[in-house]
Amino acid sequence: MLLDPRFLADLNPSISQAIQTFRGVPCADGYCRQRRRARAGHTSNSRQEISRLSQTWPRRDEMGHFLSLPPSNTAVRLILCRHGETDANVRGHLQGSGIDPPLNDHGALQAAQLGSHLSKQAPQVDLIVASKLLRAQQTADAIAGEYHPNAIRESYAELNEIHWGGHEGKPIPDMRSVIAAWRSGDFECNLPGAESPNAMRKRSVGKLLDIVTDALARAEQEQRIITAVIVGHGLMFRILLAHILHGSLRLMDTITVDNCSVTVLDLVPLESDAPERVADLDDTQFQQFAKAHSTGQIQKVGPIDPHFRALDRALVQEHSHARAHSVEKGKIAVVWPGETVGRPGKESLVVATHINSTGHLW
Repeated sequence: MLLDPRFLADLNPSISQAIQTFRGVPCADGYCRQRRRARAGHTSNSRQEISRLSQTWPRRDEMGHFLSLPPSNTAVRLILCRHGETDANVRGHLQGSGIDPPLNDHGALQAAQLGSHLSKQAPQVDLIVASKLLRAQQTADAIAGEYHPNAIRESYAELNEIHWGGHEGKPIPDMRSVIAAWRSGDFECNLPGAESPNAMRKRSVGKLLDIVTDALARAEQEQRIITAVIVGHGLMFRILLAHILHGSLRLMDTITVDNCSVTVLDLVPLESDAPERVADLDDTQFQQFAKAHSTGQIQKVGPIDPHFRALDRALVQEHSHARAHSVEKGKIAVVWPGETVGRPGKESLVVATHINSTGHLW
């Protein structure tokens, strides 16, 4: 089902503020207007101006508590971060993998805010991985920078954004028939000449599992938590997360990924019974879970992805193997067989503690 903005506004006042901003109503403190003016070119593009704005724009540290350590010395924490904004994002153009634009000034500021935020929330980062594309590399540089100079740096083409073929660098075309095909389960479909979601899934999930396998081996060897930051792209992360958390791309519309957002996955040994499957929750619990899961992803100032959908019970029952780690907070978990990451007989619980967290950019 599609989300009704009025319904969301009733759930959380911050959603109401986001909707007002989207409709052109300035926030009460006036900062939203300042941000729009900066992005429209009404302020100086100098790095001095960016630095000044970074000190004056308000921030809400909503994640001040979320990075408490996992309950195991052999755990792996994955922090998934989308790249900062580019001019193609602002213009509404497809960029994919065939064109390679840099971050714009606002995107550079976002990346700097992200780097500063993670330096406090994740003081020890062991590995920083990015796609081969410039916008992801620049964002990874901001995360590493002065904060994590000793972190291992890696980059892989398998984490590049989906390739849109001859449509890249151009306004987004009419995607209605493609999206309808995806929602019907046809993930070989895409625009003419573009990479399919299935091909994207195969390369990105395969590389992520390689990264996790190595990190888990290191965690067991060193008997400590290994933290890896992965910098990638919007659709790539939606496809990857839908596969990991649900086992089906049918659920990728229930995930949204904004520029410089943070998604956290904790992998811990499964030492007791797994949480209840989301599909098996009673109606009241499912509605509570679905509301928390959806609103937790869109507590931000800015437009909501028009294709974003709340979890639908029938869809979850038929296509998702996700488990309810927290009904109240809408947190998803999934059980990974040990064979998935080179640990036969040792199941892991993967918990998505946060999806699309953006409080550090406010």
